[in-house]
Amino acid sequence: VLFLLMPLSVFAQGYAWVSGFTNYVIVMLLILVYINYNKNVILYNKKEYSNKCIIPFFILGCSASLFIEHVTIYNVLFSIFIVIIFRVIKKHISKINLSYCLGTIIGAIIMFSNGAYGNVINNQDGYRSVSQGNIIFNSIQTYIKTLSKYLFLENHFLNIFVGFICLYLIYKYFEKIKNDNLLKKSAVVCISIFICCVLSLEFYTLCINNFNLSD
Repeated sequence: VLFLLMPLSVFAQGYAWVSGFTNYVIVMLLILVYINYNKNVILYNKKEYSNKCIIPFFILGCSASLFIEHVTIYNVLFSIFIVIIFRVIKKHISKINLSYCLGTIIGAIIMFSNGAYGNVINNQDGYRSVSQGNIIFNSIQTYIKTLSKYLFLENHFLNIFVGFICLYLIYKYFEKIKNDNLLKKSAVVCISIFICCVLSLEFYTLCINNFNLSD
């Protein structure tokens, strides 16, 4: 339901636009398969897959790195992180994770070895270009000015949903606090009041912007 209630501009570029759907949705499904495997093994101590799955996970990692540039970089870094975390928690290196990680690196090499990226770096591509100056700073600035607006500031349904989830978790935590711990209870009450104020503002903004109740 939350997917259907996202801001129209995000929905149009992520779902209605065929290229956007392929680049952002399908690739995340592939990555979620990998995340789900490690969640079951690391958090729930389920049995690791056999060596027969090494090649399929290599193909999965390679495929997930062939869609869009920033997801490719994320996929490589995330797979390296999982290999390290798995080694720390499980005390051995997972062949499945190592295979997936190698697949992401091979996929990244295949993607970025395309001559089109050389033209982009040299500013010879008429459609794309590399920003001048500090790339990391420019990326953060773009996120703050553009992405945060669509993902959080104007995503009222998501904010309201998350707010109610937070209130529920606070309520469950409040029940576990001992009666004599007034400091913790006071802090929980203050946080709850703050969340309620935010929720009220979100409801008001949602009604004004989407239902024209101000008329």
